[in-house]
Amino acid sequence: MSTRDVPVGAKVSFRLAGRPVVGRVLEDRGPIGIGGRHLYQVRYELGRGNWYSTELPAAEIEVLEARPVSRRKQREVEYIVPFAAVEAHSLFARPEHALPLANFLRSQDVRFTEDPDAIAGEINFLIDKSTPWEDLVALLNEWKRQYAEE
Repeated sequence: MSTRDVPVGAKVSFRLAGRPVVGRVLEDRGPIGIGGRHLYQVRYELGRGNWYSTELPAAEIEVLEARPVSRRKQREVEYIVPFAAVEAHSLFARPEHALPLANFLRSQDVRFTEDPDAIAGEINFLIDKSTPWEDLVALLNEWKRQYAEE
């Protein structure tokens, strides 16, 4: 399989310990594998809420679904970046993105509060630390991917 066949955000299948696993490509890591093989970071779930990630070469990945992504919509939400703070994770979103992001986080059972007065024009999401940092980052990336799909 060529590198063009595995777009970031694609739903993919691969084998883990002899059994098929479904995941999503999070990152194109480039030609950093043995002999310059192109690697991809893939996130997958084993059991409810048990998320893992691994790096795989293109030859070991089967693309199940790859939807077109709007570059304009991707750029539109690039500014949303999470921050690891002492009492809660935090991220800021403009009002037009806050509601769809809040609905997505709630659908994933993420506990948070919203502070609409934190920064003029943006809403601060204070995310409970019961959501691990790595999971929050992955969920935010998943929401951005879904938002940008055409």
